[in-house]
Amino acid sequence: MISPPDTKPGVQSASLSSKWLLLAALAAASSLMIGGPLVSLNAYVPIVRASEPWSAAALEGTATAVLFFMSATGIAVGAIVDRFRPRRVIVGGALLAASGCWIAAACTSVTAFIAAFALVGAGLGAATIVPSIPLLSNAFGEKRGLALGLYFSALALASALLPPLTAMLIEAHNWRPVLQATAAAIACASLPVAFLKRPSAREACEAGFPRDSGAHDGGSPNAAFASPRYWIVVAGTTLALISGQGVLFAVVNYLSQGGVPVDRAVYLFSVANFLSVPAAPLAGLIADKVGARIVAPVGVLLQGVGTIALLGAFAHGGMGAVAIGAYSVMWGMACVTPGQIGPMLLEDVVGPRHFGMLLGVSTAISGLLSAFAPLATAMLRTVGLSFGFVFALYGLMCAAAAFLLLFARPARLTRAPASGAF
Repeated sequence: MISPPDTKPGVQSASLSSKWLLLAALAAASSLMIGGPLVSLNAYVPIVRASEPWSAAALEGTATAVLFFMSATGIAVGAIVDRFRPRRVIVGGALLAASGCWIAAACTSVTAFIAAFALVGAGLGAATIVPSIPLLSNAFGEKRGLALGLYFSALALASALLPPLTAMLIEAHNWRPVLQATAAAIACASLPVAFLKRPSAREACEAGFPRDSGAHDGGSPNAAFASPRYWIVVAGTTLALISGQGVLFAVVNYLSQGGVPVDRAVYLFSVANFLSVPAAPLAGLIADKVGARIVAPVGVLLQGVGTIALLGAFAHGGMGAVAIGAYSVMWGMACVTPGQIGPMLLEDVVGPRHFGMLLGVSTAISGLLSAFAPLATAMLRTVGLSFGFVFALYGLMCAAAAFLLLFARPARLTRAPASGAF
């Protein structure tokens, strides 16, 4: 059992500093893993294709392998972190990802290379978002929105900065040494997490810190799976993520085909993504004040409006610039909603005790389905449909997601306590 946090000022101060150390350690480790072998894979593939006698078509399967195993691993990891100290899962996953990077650097065949990156994906699924969200929610309690906002802001910043840095290093030292250095960096970055002793969700709930009479920690996983509210949140966040992934991988192509120079299209795309860095903490603060049930549908709707704004990108006069600006601001600031605010709403619906497991299932579903969004866009374009139709479809998906999330009524549950137990 975990003792309630001490009310002495010195202990409270220590508890507060420990929480921020926890956030810093998780953000640093996850940022390096997400921004490194995952997002920076786009920097590796062209170089590997040019320098190795491997099939280009087969090599394209590397990203699919990473995303698939990252999503699938989340199901098992979510259940594990409900019962065991999350730090063990995170450090183990990080070491698994580091091993995958090191093995990939030594591969002499494309099959082995893809298998090694599948190992990387499994490690990322075990070490990043799925275990970190419940851990930060338990640690920060009513301030979880701000903590998650800062965490996702760090991920966004790393995803923007690490790929060009990786490309520079590959150009200077070749891809194999850079992958080995990435493996070493991931292993080192995970070590501080091993010393941050947060309780598991089960331990925190058994300690019992009711915020008000009658509050409880949630029912069994079977009860959640049987509840329409759970599937409403899953469906809403999945639709929004599919829309976001579809736009993410199509907007540069859309703008360049419409006459915008490629370098300017990439710049506009980068601006939209950079806006998520300040937007994530802001969205978290607002969610802490007014509740995830309000912020989630509003944010998803703004994401949809920003997507629809792309339809006017080539309007005459200044309207085209206004449309692109509206996309950059609305989509860029709201695209964090499904991944950041969605889990907060899910926890409000299902409670903290089995939140990790239920989040793992939700993340796997949304991750696997949204991974097909770029392929779906390509198929729609192949049959003759315009980018305008595609973006209108993605905008309507966000509108449908926002409508669904309006019905995700939170149960009267108590989240895991923000305690100083270390």
